[in-house]
Amino acid sequence: MKILLWRASVQLNKVHELEQFLNTKMLQLFKQYSSCSGVTFLQYGAQLQCLSYWESKADAQLLLQSEPYQNLTLFMLKHWIVAAEPAEYTDIQGGFITNTALTNIACKHIYDG
Repeated sequence: MKILLWRASVQLNKVHELEQFLNTKMLQLFKQYSSCSGVTFLQYGAQLQCLSYWESKADAQLLLQSEPYQNLTLFMLKHWIVAAEPAEYTDIQGGFITNTALTNIACKHIYDG
């Protein structure tokens, strides 16, 4: 499994707008890719991270090159993002997550998104 990691700095006064956008428009886009096993948006202070989980780097590359992804990213850059780093790939090196945590993450997207 590959992780696609994207990081950005955001405008703090618009965090709630950005959160709504991520949990609707961006989430819907990721769900269109069957090779995407999931996506998590993390925001702390002015820092935003997007972690998405892919079967292969080539599968994630299809998302990055798609017109809908590029359009949504440009929209975020115009409205909420101060600075962004290029997306990068990595492998999971270890760790764990409980079934309870997975359920809570899924419920967050279902009920708050």
